[in-house]
Amino acid sequence: MVLDLFRIARKRAGSFVEPMAYALNLPRSHARLVRQSSLFDAAYYLNENPDVADAAVDPAIHYVRHGWKEGRQPGPMFDGNRYLEDYPDVRLAGVNPLVHYIKFGDSKGRQTHAVTLPGADRKTNRATSHTGAQPGLSVEKAREIIAQSGLFDRDLYLQLYPDLAILPDPLDHYVRHGSFEGRRAHRLFDGHWYASAYRDVAQSGLQPLVHYITIGKAEGRRCGLQPRILDKIEKMVAEAGELESTILLDATLVEPALLGFNYGGQSWPGIVAWQKLFDSLPHAFDHIVFVPWLVRGGADLAAANAVRAAIQHHGNDSTLVVLTDHDRSDSIDWLPVGAHVRVLSEFGSSLTRSDRIQMVESLILALRPKSVLNVNSGACWDSIVQKGAALGKVTNLYACLFCRDYTADGRAAGYADTHFRDSLPFLTKVYFDNAGFMHELANDYGVPASLRARMITLHQPIGNVSIRKFKTGSPRGNRVIWAGRFCMQKNVDLLIEIAQLATDFHFDIYGYGDDAYLKKLRTFANVLPNLTIKGPFSATSELPVDEYNAFLYTSLWDGLPLTLADVACMGIPVVASAVGGIPDLVTERTGWLIREYKDAAPYVDALREIRRSPDEARQRARRMMAWVREEHSWDHFCKTLSASPSFLD
Repeated sequence: MVLDLFRIARKRAGSFVEPMAYALNLPRSHARLVRQSSLFDAAYYLNENPDVADAAVDPAIHYVRHGWKEGRQPGPMFDGNRYLEDYPDVRLAGVNPLVHYIKFGDSKGRQTHAVTLPGADRKTNRATSHTGAQPGLSVEKAREIIAQSGLFDRDLYLQLYPDLAILPDPLDHYVRHGSFEGRRAHRLFDGHWYASAYRDVAQSGLQPLVHYITIGKAEGRRCGLQPRILDKIEKMVAEAGELESTILLDATLVEPALLGFNYGGQSWPGIVAWQKLFDSLPHAFDHIVFVPWLVRGGADLAAANAVRAAIQHHGNDSTLVVLTDHDRSDSIDWLPVGAHVRVLSEFGSSLTRSDRIQMVESLILALRPKSVLNVNSGACWDSIVQKGAALGKVTNLYACLFCRDYTADGRAAGYADTHFRDSLPFLTKVYFDNAGFMHELANDYGVPASLRARMITLHQPIGNVSIRKFKTGSPRGNRVIWAGRFCMQKNVDLLIEIAQLATDFHFDIYGYGDDAYLKKLRTFANVLPNLTIKGPFSATSELPVDEYNAFLYTSLWDGLPLTLADVACMGIPVVASAVGGIPDLVTERTGWLIREYKDAAPYVDALREIRRSPDEARQRARRMMAWVREEHSWDHFCKTLSASPSFLD
């Protein structure tokens, strides 16, 4: 057990004085914290509060500024009013309940409850909450046992936790909450240490102090650190005082037994999962790639490419791939054969988000790899934001970004907006798959020149599509192919509008995706004779592009989609929306780039120009093939990735 000098100040002020200071921060910082929490449901909040929806204000900002004070609930899984009722210290401190829980309550084991429907029996929910009652023991009886023991020192309790001075009865707080939170009530009894040293205490359901009084004392159990350990701590404090004399002015150091200690993570619920994960590793790794999952998407392919490059440079045992957020591994076959992969969910069936973040941090600190690459892992992004300065001292942190994501109501979302700005100071490099989004993000956030140097364009290599000569397509020049996912991002609605407007063209649709969009496409295919659904495709190379005169791409937002790069290798003329990284590939010299990308008419005009000028269309397609051959080759990818400082170093 090691003295945790960094927590001395926290113990002086009390472990819950932070909420009072934190409440002084700007609501916008609270809103960002709330928005990132799974306990805040924006759709729920707007649905339950139509006046907020009508006012068109950000639901998270409304909640932190007004909603919680008005008794409004942040989501169905967190009853803020109940939290304030269960924990009067939070209510009296005037702290937002959800903000308090995220910052302090979760780590202290405070309980939350789902919002109870009107008329429901709340008693069924209260059974899981710490109310001070013990198995077969009332709150009053527990209070009596503690009071008669002489092991509750009211003055010491308020000295250690001055935020509780506003409470009328500190003993009542200790009985109901403080004991379970590991708060110290007497010099001769350390409840935190007692519960950590004797695991059966937590299993008994008794408060540590009640357990000691009624069971532990008779069994000869200790109630705190051994004297020899305290003696060593006093010597450590004295030695520290010789280096910095002002340390000895801290009154809390006079009594080492009252200091805060780090118990090596014994109280962390995910410790068993972490131990299993660590034990499963055959050796240390020089490089770790964190991903949320491995599905068949562009980001997952980018992660696989990075792993492939690392293994190509340093061997199969150099790199570890960790799936942090989910257990889906549909595209694990994209990784090189024999790659080392670990899935956090396989080591614990009930890991929370905070558990996963802690496991990412612990893995980095334990293995101390040369580099870490984050490709859309939520747990890794959170770790970098929260502990980037510390993690950056043991490894070099890298990340990949591709494009913004958007919510159903059109607001920008995704890690580029929620984590990029706070993470950039800790990142050695950020790899973007297109220059357009990189410059957009740098301008949006006013990234200074010193940090812009860390932002690099890394074009992903094309897949197994070989450069080949395009056959001219339909003699009539009116057949168009569209391929992709059926979703809001790919703008299926615009595709339908284009088909309705361009009745002189026939559109064949290849793809898969959301059932709602597939149903809509089928509905229109039944009434539009120029629209046909061809079904899904497993690889771009399977698309029969030689039967068509143009490839249509209608995305609302994007990075640099590899589908387009693959199609470019086939030599077919391309008409695409001018979003994200697409202008890196499609220009006025290489294809037809649609600036007014939300309107159907410009797409139709481009298709008709291709039909009128087949020679010009072929020339543009050839220029695009040449560009892709140079910029999206495997050698060019490895060369750019290897530029120092590099994830491969």
